[in-house]
Amino acid sequence: MDNIEGQMHKALRITDLLAGIRGCAWSDDCSVAIRTDYCGRITDLYLTAHALQYEPERLAAIIIECQGAALADAAMEAEQLLEQSPDQ
Repeated sequence: MDNIEGQMHKALRITDLLAGIRGCAWSDDCSVAIRTDYCGRITDLYLTAHALQYEPERLAAIIIECQGAALADAAMEAEQLLEQSPDQ
């Protein structure tokens, strides 16, 4: 029973740590900035006035590209976290 409780506690701790991870990315011209959680959900989106001058299709493509890059950043941080000893 203690082993199950210990494993549950460890899993909850890791879940809490993962929940705090954020990845960030900016477009090449810095007109779009995105922050995502480790699952790729956008938690912050920043658009400059310059970004709003793009055609809608182009702006959508930039946002999607930035979201992917931010997710990759968050995934890298999550991977580093999971590689650490869970007892730390």
